[in-house]
Amino acid sequence: ALDNPAALEIHAFLGKSGAFTLREDEGDGYAACAETTFSLSEEDGRSVFTIGAARGNLSVLPQERTYRIFFRGVAGGDVSVTYGGAPTEAFEREYDAALSATVICLTAEIGQEVKIAFANVCRAKNDVVGRTFAYLNRAEIPFALKEQMYAAVKKAECGQSFLKIESELRALRADGAIVDPVLELLEADA
Repeated sequence: ALDNPAALEIHAFLGKSGAFTLREDEGDGYAACAETTFSLSEEDGRSVFTIGAARGNLSVLPQERTYRIFFRGVAGGDVSVTYGGAPTEAFEREYDAALSATVICLTAEIGQEVKIAFANVCRAKNDVVGRTFAYLNRAEIPFALKEQMYAAVKKAECGQSFLKIESELRALRADGAIVDPVLELLEADA
């Protein structure tokens, strides 16, 4: 049998609503799986991240799970947590400057719903140039292409528009698998 993790790390990006369902089994397919739905929504002017109560074959899951949720791009704000529908202070909050993320850490029984709500969100500054440098530094592409891409992105510091930088990057005819992540970094700052 497969041991499903007692701890999960999740990266969430506030702004749009969305959801995903984690399916876990004993390593033998979906015949007897447990499902946990994670969702992000806007409620009463707050961004709410929900960890749904697990459903299905709960015997494949640990009784409780520790979550580290990285709210990327969030530097601060008012945070409230409910556990099983009741407010709780049983969580830790920290800031990860390297990831520009507020991190919420908590442990919950798998059969209980958890809601983490943010109000008055203070957005983190997106260090596009620094993050692009770190990305390109690890990319296995010719050095000359790295230099050209980095030079194009540095123009964002001087107010160059996203569309002009995108055109310049696309004109390099680099593989989309290399250019598209850089464009995502730029769009996050737009």
